[in-house]
Amino acid sequence: MSKPKKDSYASAEELAWFKISNYSCIRGKKAADFAGPRACADTYIQWATMIRDRVELVRFLDAGDTEYVATLFDKLKADPLAHLGFWQGYGGGAHAANTATVKAVTANRVWWINEGMVRTDVEEHAIVDDQLASDPESVFGNYAHLMVNLRATDKQIRDDFAKWLAAWRNSTAKVIQGDYQNKISHWADSRVLPYMDLELFSKLTGKGISRAMKFNMLFPSPKFDDLYRGNKERTLIEMHKRVFTEDVAKIVAHLAES
Repeated sequence: MSKPKKDSYASAEELAWFKISNYSCIRGKKAADFAGPRACADTYIQWATMIRDRVELVRFLDAGDTEYVATLFDKLKADPLAHLGFWQGYGGGAHAANTATVKAVTANRVWWINEGMVRTDVEEHAIVDDQLASDPESVFGNYAHLMVNLRATDKQIRDDFAKWLAAWRNSTAKVIQGDYQNKISHWADSRVLPYMDLELFSKLTGKGISRAMKFNMLFPSPKFDDLYRGNKERTLIEMHKRVFTEDVAKIVAHLAES
């Protein structure tokens, strides 16, 4: 395989926006980031947001919406920890697990649940949530909110619920308990987020970055031998593929809520 042409590499001027110091406020690097429920939730929220934003940028890039991505990426150049506005909704109305009588609650229903929780004069089709969530400040927590057609027979509801439960478990990202604190600490220490941003830059601009330059940008000091650098590069390449996915964004967001 021939080497890329010299003019296909990004110049130092084109990469002047990248400053590893801009990533210094990433949570998860120290024990204090998980010391209490609020600190732990804040750490998960930050990572869920950063992962989702990059996943969505890649999605738009793959769809050919380069101009839109370039505008958003300019925000990340200035502040790589800035939230771009992408979020995970709880519409659920078209979820694959839905049955005729048991369905994931719709976005409109969520609005009425909220009305029922904060007002005493809501319309009759509002319902009051019995606060099933494990965290009393979270509407969703570890629970799925469902709509059940009470005009259906008991047997149909039971049968449909069994189908719904099996389909929901098969289609919902699994949360591996007790491991994500270590995972996030490793992500932070390994600098997987700045690595992803350099990958995004190359995907957006078509400009490559030599492996040596990329490593020196991520780890400006001290100088490492070739063996160490090679191992670190392979780890980052594999890690960023595993971290920046829709499923991981959902899992980490779920951990922040629960």
